[in-house]
Amino acid sequence: MKKPSNPYDNYTPIRLSLWSDDPNFTALVDHIQKNIPKIGNQEIRKKSLTIVVANLYYNWKEDHDRYVGYYRDVNKYKARSMYNVLNISKIIIKLIDNLVDLNYLEQKKGFYDRNNQSRTARMKAKPKLVKLFEKYKLQPDKIELHPTTPSIILRNIKDDSKYQVDFKSDEQAESMRKSLAAYNNLLRRSHIAIPNYPKEGILKENGHKIVYNENNKFVRRIFNNGTFEDGGRFYGGFWQNLPKKWRLRIGIDGWPIVEHDYSGLHINLLYAREKISYQEDPYEIHHPLYKSEELRPYLKKLLLIILNCRTLMQVLKSIRNEIQWNSELSHYSSYNHKEFVDILTMKHQPIKKYLYSGYGIKLQRIDSTIAQHVIDTFTKKDIPVLCVHDSFICSNSLEEDLDREMHIAYKTVSSSKKITLSYKTADPFNYYQDVMSKNKGKKYLKTLEFYREKEWKDHYI
Repeated sequence: MKKPSNPYDNYTPIRLSLWSDDPNFTALVDHIQKNIPKIGNQEIRKKSLTIVVANLYYNWKEDHDRYVGYYRDVNKYKARSMYNVLNISKIIIKLIDNLVDLNYLEQKKGFYDRNNQSRTARMKAKPKLVKLFEKYKLQPDKIELHPTTPSIILRNIKDDSKYQVDFKSDEQAESMRKSLAAYNNLLRRSHIAIPNYPKEGILKENGHKIVYNENNKFVRRIFNNGTFEDGGRFYGGFWQNLPKKWRLRIGIDGWPIVEHDYSGLHINLLYAREKISYQEDPYEIHHPLYKSEELRPYLKKLLLIILNCRTLMQVLKSIRNEIQWNSELSHYSSYNHKEFVDILTMKHQPIKKYLYSGYGIKLQRIDSTIAQHVIDTFTKKDIPVLCVHDSFICSNSLEEDLDREMHIAYKTVSSSKKITLSYKTADPFNYYQDVMSKNKGKKYLKTLEFYREKEWKDHYI
């Protein structure tokens, strides 16, 4: 039996732009503020307290056991940073300590885990604060990211830690920002949810739960290595954390969905780059003990890791970590990873120079360009399409349109004109159709009606 995971691993980083103007929420913040020491400017104190309470409530509502991770380093709260849109200052650390003193919070200050990795501090609401959540009748749909929340993120790495880099916006960055603003506003007014999703969530192999909040739809692009030439993938949206089986149960504005992705996108791009016509399955191998279909998810992940790492040691460490945290790969833990690394290396000799090159981050920039084409095309038609890197989800009535746009997008970035798409067109359990036909999705139908009747104004700018 797998040992219980460290409870502090179940957390989300604090979001310094999570906000609410709801009168009930404001009244709760005012109530708490009367009981804490009057430190600093009153308005700054109230704004920081709003951020803290919003994060604590949002996490508690989604998963009672989930912590909020935050920094106790005052240098992490730079008022002039483009990522700190509400200018939250170091006073937030003192406020959190005050809430601990009042028995509103459980706190774990910064620590080192069993792998000697540095961890940020953790906090979560205690029963005393939860009672206030209930007394003031807080609602999750009244809490959302501030309209000025940045959607273009530039990161770099120092001492094995990622940090955000301020940048001067140019025409390219502004174009991407406007594109994402339009997309996020479309997602915000679209009803995207799963009827009859278990209230207690789905239990993963590592003991963590996947409990989703249908209001969690904000998407951003993250670039790496301090340059807009690396990365740029789309992140965010609850669908990215769901297993494939449950993604197929999503309904978009009352429609069941289809999901299409590219077969071996990165490998096809590399062969095309070498002007080699590649028609094979990049993950098919002949092994005396395992069938190809059984190995496919594992080999797909392993090959991507080989492209992103620079040494064999890094590859082996990365695949072990991926298996530990990804419940869909957990049954590959006993495999001889070195054996399969060697098999893949031999199979892809024509593109050997890209293996152990760290080139994967360049390929992510290419697949993010493909994703932008697909997303922008449908956004301009007011049609929500969900993205999971090189996989796309839309209403099943638009399957042919999605197929066509994915092929067009691929042709814009590759010298090869052909690529195979994988189709996930039906839920094997007929979940969506079954639930709705039996009229069990009452909560889903209620929120769908709410989305249809509400007058949605653009929020993100």
